Amino acid sequence: MSKKYLFLTFFLSLSLFGAVYAQNDKIKEAEDLILDGEEIFKFGAKRQALDMYKSAATLNPNSLKANYMTGICYLQTLNKNLALTYLLKAYELNPKYVSELSLGSELYPDQIFLIARAYHYGENFDKAIEYYELFRQNLETNQISAVARAEKKEAMRSIERKIEECKVGKEMIKHVANVSITSIAELNSEFPDYSPTINAAEDMMVFTSKRQFGMSPLVDNDLYFYEDIYVSYKKDGVWGTPELIPGINTVFNESNVGLSPDGKTMFLYKDDNNGDIFITKRQNDGSWSRPQSISENINTSDYKESSASISPDGKFLYFVSNREGGFGGSDIYVSRALSNGKWGSPQNLGNIINSPFDEESPVVSFDSKHLYFSSRGHHGMGGSDIYKADFDPEKAEWINPTNLGYPINTADDDGYYIQSSDSVRAYYASVRERGGQGDLDIFVIAPAVEDTLLAKKTEIVPETAKAVEPTPIQTIAEDTAMAANDPDPTKATKRKTTEEPTDSVPKNGESPVITLNVIVRNKNTGELMDAEVAITEGANAEGGETKRTAKGKYARDVTEEEGRHFKITIQKPDFNFEDIDVELPEFVSGKKLTFTKEIELTPAAVNVAVRLRNVYFDFAKNQLNVKKSERELGLLVNFMKDNPSVILEIAGHTDSKGKADYNLILSQRRAESIVGYLRKQGIDPSRLRPKGYGERRPLASNDDEAEGRELNRRTEFIIISKKVNRTR
Repeated sequence: MSKKYLFLTFFLSLSLFGAVYAQNDKIKEAEDLILDGEEIFKFGAKRQALDMYKSAATLNPNSLKANYMTGICYLQTLNKNLALTYLLKAYELNPKYVSELSLGSELYPDQIFLIARAYHYGENFDKAIEYYELFRQNLETNQISAVARAEKKEAMRSIERKIEECKVGKEMIKHVANVSITSIAELNSEFPDYSPTINAAEDMMVFTSKRQFGMSPLVDNDLYFYEDIYVSYKKDGVWGTPELIPGINTVFNESNVGLSPDGKTMFLYKDDNNGDIFITKRQNDGSWSRPQSISENINTSDYKESSASISPDGKFLYFVSNREGGFGGSDIYVSRALSNGKWGSPQNLGNIINSPFDEESPVVSFDSKHLYFSSRGHHGMGGSDIYKADFDPEKAEWINPTNLGYPINTADDDGYYIQSSDSVRAYYASVRERGGQGDLDIFVIAPAVEDTLLAKKTEIVPETAKAVEPTPIQTIAEDTAMAANDPDPTKATKRKTTEEPTDSVPKNGESPVITLNVIVRNKNTGELMDAEVAITEGANAEGGETKRTAKGKYARDVTEEEGRHFKITIQKPDFNFEDIDVELPEFVSGKKLTFTKEIELTPAAVNVAVRLRNVYFDFAKNQLNVKKSERELGLLVNFMKDNPSVILEIAGHTDSKGKADYNLILSQRRAESIVGYLRKQGIDPSRLRPKGYGERRPLASNDDEAEGRELNRRTEFIIISKKVNRTR
């Protein structure tokens, strides 16, 4: 053998050895992460254990334990549907595997059951039923050793219940409620935020949060901070920065559970005596009294009393307890106010409202006609669903509990629902992959918003030019229109708006015209609001005449000579600006069309990233292309001038192409370049913080050349400090 081939053989052997060594190194690192994950999981910090197991599964995709426990952790934390990929992999590796760590939880450790749960949470109800049925068959034939015989009967009942939930879910997603569900960014944090309660005026919200920098530096076993109670006040449609309520928060857990319509009486939950309800009242100076146990008739020493809600007239208190004598789990009770100022003996609301499972968070509507509550029973699609019961004045009882439907309810837990006094909006807490901050967040529910197009179908008769009755056209998607069966499509939803043109037929010799209507709403509340509107011609247009909307509406006629492509810019103090492209429909000779564009402005909130969509740099350079970026940056300059108390972080991001160190430096210098431009426009540099993140915070996979990398190459601004005027 020649020296040449000897060298090649040696080189290949060395390369193979290096690859094997590197692979063994990854496997060893994965095993260490699994051991760390086990210790953390036993302690109760399952979110942190998830990170360990997930990293181990990435290092060693064929690790049975890493995949199995990643699935278990997902099912016991957030985003439960994400467990599916890992559980299917574990099943492929060993379908009989069971970890002792998964024993003792409410989840049966059998992998078929776990896969069914993941499909259920992911709202793939057919697949969930398929796996539930398979699990049931295995139970019937005694193929599941992990479930003791004594537990078999209960397990069968549980599976029947879950199959029924999936059937309910299949029907519900066929009839989607016409609502928009929006995260209230001003209130939410990366930590759990929940239990929203509002006053009748809807300008005060009290809620519970486990966020950092509360009253206590202590954390629970799950490594969340202790609960604290916060308040936010709304002014001009914007919720202010949440504040800790002094006098009622301590270094222990406190949670608000109810608020009177006038906002002067608050009900709290504390862990005392297995869990009791406390009451505090707002004083004339704005402070809150020291919380006191609500009543010996309400609280017990051996059972848990949790949620509470007072009727608008103050005569009835609804609360939740797991005391003996109920229908199973936690039930809803009512107590009447006595003439001596105390609360009378509580009465169970009965089996129309209470089920064999847990009920929670009862709230009486401001008109006293409805009772909203959450339940794990009744006709639900999984987890806790929210229900509405009606009050029967003749029988003096609550009847007809009805599921609020999808997407308000999901296959996971949903609760803490409270409706506004005008019944237009509602607030509740939910875990949602889109729109939230990544944990339990507070959302507002409002009627859905759709863009609408009303085209006048007109037949022109020679000489008389008589117009035939118009046919409405309803925009279903931004680029799709269809004739509506209802002669008045505006009846479909209270917030759908169609402006009728006053003259549907242009005069002879005139160009066809489209009336462009712009409607501006508060994204969180759906309310119309005035703002500055600039409409300019062309996709790359600059300048444009600025007008102010009248009661949230602005209209102008567009001729064929002006074209169909426009930019619409909306600005308002205390709100993020919007700069969008609009393409009008084709002009039609002899017809006048009306095109309505609804634009929602998001209130400017602390710690929420806003993407600057039209800021450009030369390729692989930090030099700002001022000419292309001037319009977007001009809007940012106006935003800073309209909001003089705001301090911004300008954040630069790259994709993963190139070296990480270079990308980090490039992103930092690009952020600094934008700050330099803003300084030249008169913005105080003390209000600007440039920060480069390189490739560390991708929005999408960098494996996707077309879209993923483009999403990751971005510039954002983040409000890191802001003052908001509050009304109290």
